[in-house]
Amino acid sequence: MLDVDVPAGGVVRLRYAPPKMFVFNKGKLTNEGTVALPTTGAGWNPDPSRRHELRYWDGSSWTSHVSDHGIASSDPTG
Repeated sequence: MLDVDVPAGGVVRLRYAPPKMFVFNKGKLTNEGTVALPTTGAGWNPDPSRRHELRYWDGSSWTSHVSDHGIASSDPTG
């Protein structure tokens, strides 16, 4: 069991590592840390999913707008 405290308005990133050899062995769930949501207005911020360099925060939620090395593209959140 893994207990995770989530701050109000925050996000906690968890990673599941499946067993390497045998299906009946247990996998491993680790806490990769808390991601703070921006407290400022809309703008580009580090992507909390870590899939891209930046992701656009619209002031209340993350959008699908992402950027890597100055090249904008789209990647759905979640």
